Amino acid sequence: MEEKPENAKELIIFLHGFSQFWYAWKPYLEYFSNKGFHVVAPDMRGFNDSDKPDATASYDMKYLMSDVLELMHHCGYSKAIIIGHDWGDPEKIEAAIVVNSPHRGAYAANIRKKPLLNLRQTLRSWYIYFFQLPWLPEQVMRCCDFAWLKRGCF
Repeated sequence: MEEKPENAKELIIFLHGFSQFWYAWKPYLEYFSNKGFHVVAPDMRGFNDSDKPDATASYDMKYLMSDVLELMHHCGYSKAIIIGHDWGDPEKIEAAIVVNSPHRGAYAANIRKKPLLNLRQTLRSWYIYFFQLPWLPEQVMRCCDFAWLKRGCF
């Protein structure tokens, strides 16, 4: 989804999180477009109507970031404001607004300073570490006709 008013100030790219697609940002697109921003909310690789490569390696962060950079250049910008749900990377970003995810550096520093006080949050964030494993997450999600995924997302 894209809206570009005349004389757009800057580009804002809205990146959805796991189990979502561009429509999660629909209310924000019109608002920011009316404020003079060129707004884009793509379906990320593997979600909704986007391409779905078979190779797990195709979903590596370097490829996901490359998709965003190509989109940015396609829209005619060298930098963008990124509004994202979940994780990201700071290169080539003018500003970042992250929804529902702490800043990686601040999160790690806070846990190192007070590990016992932050144990509860670390335990609640188990899935972050789980999804970094090489093959297990895909196998767990396939189990029982994707019941775990359906229960958590729908």
